[in-house]
Amino acid sequence: MAIELHEESDAQLAELADSTWVEVKEFAIHIIKTDEGVVVDVYAKGHEDCNTLVSTYAFDSEAKAMQEEESE
Repeated sequence: MAIELHEESDAQLAELADSTWVEVKEFAIHIIKTDEGVVVDVYAKGHEDCNTLVSTYAFDSEAKAMQEEESE
């Protein structure tokens, strides 16, 4: 299973999984773990084989920097 449920509406990508799909309203969201961070691609539901509506990414180093700032 790619998703581990922690509460009724909270989930986490399983450690061994590389990606997962989530449907929200009329969107299909592909969350992909990479060596450097995470990529999120959003598609119109039913059109996952077409171009993305939007795509974004974040680096592990960015998350770690924010966590370090908050702990100071």
